[in-house]
Amino acid sequence: MKSLVIALIVIVAFFQNWLLSVIPFFGNLDEIIALTSLLYYLHSRKNDWGRERKIVIPAVVVIVVGLLFNAVFHIQNSYMALVEDVLGIFKFLFTYLGLKQYLYNSGVNTALILKYVMKFVCVYLLVLSLFAGLNLVSPIGMDAGYRYGLRMFSFVYGTPGHLINQMTYALILLESHRILNYKRIVLWEVLACFIMVCTLKTRAFTLMLIFFSLKYFILGKIRIRLRTLVPVMALLAYLVGYSQFEYYFIADDAAPRAMFVNTAAKIVREDFPWGTGFGTFGSSAAAKYYSPLYVKYGFSERWGMTKDNQLFLNDNYLPMIFVQFGFLLTIIFLIMVYRYCRLVIGECTNKFSKFIGIFFVFDILQSSLQSSYLAHYSVVTLTFIFLICCYPNRRMGTV
Repeated sequence: MKSLVIALIVIVAFFQNWLLSVIPFFGNLDEIIALTSLLYYLHSRKNDWGRERKIVIPAVVVIVVGLLFNAVFHIQNSYMALVEDVLGIFKFLFTYLGLKQYLYNSGVNTALILKYVMKFVCVYLLVLSLFAGLNLVSPIGMDAGYRYGLRMFSFVYGTPGHLINQMTYALILLESHRILNYKRIVLWEVLACFIMVCTLKTRAFTLMLIFFSLKYFILGKIRIRLRTLVPVMALLAYLVGYSQFEYYFIADDAAPRAMFVNTAAKIVREDFPWGTGFGTFGSSAAAKYYSPLYVKYGFSERWGMTKDNQLFLNDNYLPMIFVQFGFLLTIIFLIMVYRYCRLVIGECTNKFSKFIGIFFVFDILQSSLQSSYLAHYSVVTLTFIFLICCYPNRRMGTV
């Protein structure tokens, strides 16, 4: 029963971006998981405090001082905005700590969970592949514009980014299914990659490059030390993704992302070294409760950034962090993220979990360069899937 319930949660989280458009309640699923994980972590008596204190203490400092900025500067006066923003920004950490502790205390049958989940995932991959192929040859209303003269496949989501997120979930699930249930997954991996290619997004190409490079060098016959492999992967990701980074942030000062960056730099200079507090800039809460900063700096006069049309108001991560936390607090926050990534990889005790762990870290970091991925609901699903697939392998030494 436990495996069945967890499998159901994974399936629902996998399709959250579609479910929330049909039933708004599912838009709160990630917050529910994150909050439940935090409460479980605080209640548990078996926390690995020796290592986790290096990320928990900085997180507490950032939250407390960030709320102090709210109390002093009174830019965002909605208490719900503060609660939602704290939970939103730190959901990746709360989910990881709580769910990892739950798996340690109770254990789950990952192989059985995957048998339930993969039935849905494989059917979904078949359906997506069919529509992705049709989208290439005929306009079927499932594209998000053109790139390289071809239609970018987005299925029913409006943006290809949701598909890319789902395919990264699928790749992790497929590899775990292969290891734990001894199933051949080549066909399904090909379909997942075909769908990612059809989105024509640079992030899709970068993540595929990272995934298969890590698989080749860690699970394959050629082995490279981690200290050498990680910088090489980072360099490859930079070379592949720089053109899009330049397009979004540098080439066009009028672009929404460039406007976010330029305004963030201006606010950081004006308020140095302090921040503006939670719910004031770049976050979902800042958009939902429409921060006064958006009016002050002219966002309210730009299409897609108004109170009624918030298309581009939650699309940046680092600008949000720098403005809300200020220069000094941002340094502490980034140190916490760095230690978090080291903790994730350091707890991977065999080549399979190390492969998935490094890919997980690259995914969340690379995706956060061009979007607010670390504060997005997708990071909760990715963390959920990563821990369920890998944590039992860490404990049992499964390869």
